Amino acid sequence: MSRNDLLKPVAKQESPYQSPWSFSTRVMRVVFNAFWMVFCRLTPNPLNFWRLAVLRMFGAKITGKPYVAPSAKIWTPWNVTLEDHACVGPGAELYALGKIILRERCTVSQHAYICTGSHDLTKEALPLLVGTVEIGADAYLFAYAFISPGVTVGEGAVIGARSVVTKDMPAWTICVGNPCRPIKPREFPRAPGAPTSVE
Repeated sequence: MSRNDLLKPVAKQESPYQSPWSFSTRVMRVVFNAFWMVFCRLTPNPLNFWRLAVLRMFGAKITGKPYVAPSAKIWTPWNVTLEDHACVGPGAELYALGKIILRERCTVSQHAYICTGSHDLTKEALPLLVGTVEIGADAYLFAYAFISPGVTVGEGAVIGARSVVTKDMPAWTICVGNPCRPIKPREFPRAPGAPTSVE
């Protein structure tokens, strides 16, 4: 099964020049982008609570206290879920044409790019396809990592800098490269008497 088999069309498109989005969706995206640029883009780090309030106002699902950098770029925040202590670093982009779920304590480092949209290249109209991206709890995406639509990064996984992730990555594993691949388990030194495996 190809990755495109897991993605879903947004709307029927008769032409590559036809937008798959409704007029109201396009207006809301413009309003949010303008609001973020004016009222959030230059805010200092301690005003994270304000940035989260703005994201909530535009439909983001937020639990606990995640962090979103002022320079982060978020498309359609109503498709984004941020759990407690999830972190979206400076310049990171959440291209949320489909759903993006950031589980607790995961980190999306500087300029990492999470993409939920692609196109069906077998059709003349190039219809937009979207797929959910989920980043597991305690996972870490290093700088400039690229996550493709429909991908799940497992709990505790590490994605190396500039890696291109085109398929699911396993939990508690260090993964690198283009295309990204698992290379070794992610392990921690443990105190005497501590559990020997991560559950």
